[in-house]
Amino acid sequence: MKYREFFVICIVIALILVPIATACAPKPAPQPPAPAVQPAPAKPAPVLPKVTTAPAKPAPVPAKPTTAPPKPAPPRTAPKKGVTDFYKGKSVKLLVGSSPGGGNDMWSRLIAPYLGKYTGATVVVVNMGGGGGIKMWNHLQNSAKPDGRTLGFHLASVAGLNQILIGKGVKFDLRELAWIGQVTPLIQTVVASSKYKSVQDILAAKEPVKAGTDSLTSASGLPFIILAESAGWNLKIIPGFKGTSEAQLAMLRGEIDLQNKDIISFLPYIKEGKMNPIMVTHLERDPRTPDVPAMPEIMKMTKLQRDLISFLYAGRVMLAPPKVSADRLDFLREALRKTMADKELIAKIKSLHEQPGYLPAKEAKALVEPILNMSASEVDELKKLIKKYQ
Repeated sequence: MKYREFFVICIVIALILVPIATACAPKPAPQPPAPAVQPAPAKPAPVLPKVTTAPAKPAPVPAKPTTAPPKPAPPRTAPKKGVTDFYKGKSVKLLVGSSPGGGNDMWSRLIAPYLGKYTGATVVVVNMGGGGGIKMWNHLQNSAKPDGRTLGFHLASVAGLNQILIGKGVKFDLRELAWIGQVTPLIQTVVASSKYKSVQDILAAKEPVKAGTDSLTSASGLPFIILAESAGWNLKIIPGFKGTSEAQLAMLRGEIDLQNKDIISFLPYIKEGKMNPIMVTHLERDPRTPDVPAMPEIMKMTKLQRDLISFLYAGRVMLAPPKVSADRLDFLREALRKTMADKELIAKIKSLHEQPGYLPAKEAKALVEPILNMSASEVDELKKLIKKYQ
């Protein structure tokens, strides 16, 4: 009995002491919270492009997928087969708005074989002089078949002046003709026979100096009017010459005293001492005749006069009739571009002391647009000047 009571008492004491001991035992130091359960911010990580949203740096938007990749654009040197066949082995007429022997004729015959090379055709030069190119442009616009195998070649500046000033007899519009491109700019010079050797000689002349030209409104004739009006030159301007060669012969025979044409037409005569360059009819000197003065050096020029002289040097251009098909025009424009980039042709041009001045169709046409857009008052002023010398 005693042992049982003792055992019960021990159990009761243990039940009392164990909780006390547990409460009094030292508590372990708190451990740092594990990252998985701790809401505190973690150490910043390097910024990387997000993969679930748009990238930090915008990337180009890819094109929409197609069932087959698009074909590359054909190279500019690969025209349609139908166009090449249309020209291959055929004849192309290159109409020149002046008679044989002048600068226009020389340039047309110089480039014709190379234009043939890049078109596959035989390019035949046909001279159609008259009226400073009016006859040729009229034919090109109204009579030539618009198939791309008849082209016109002459001075854009002359054509522009004829269009705004002549009126009667002009049956073409440069805005309607199809532009192929510009071959060369125009640099002209006034040239005299041995009778006159300088500007001073002309100013001292006791009788009117006879100046020959194809037309009063051409790049040859208009500068003579400006010189007579503002430089004190006592000129008798004689229009009507059909071309450079005819006027040259008249000057060599003493029938006229002055002629104003592209200097290349006169270089042989200048070298032989038969003709003397008097003045460059431009705003700057010509490097081929560096000692010959330009117009502003001998006279005070008005704004209109300067604008006209600048315009006159819109150069020799190649045009086609209206309504030539777009594929043939593109073919001809590319052929002219290749022609004027041909190294052999460039070497020939430089051997003649000339410089190529190719411009594509759009840029060449832009050179003449200012003259076509002259104000009515400016056109009237110019017409009055011209009428004074008719």
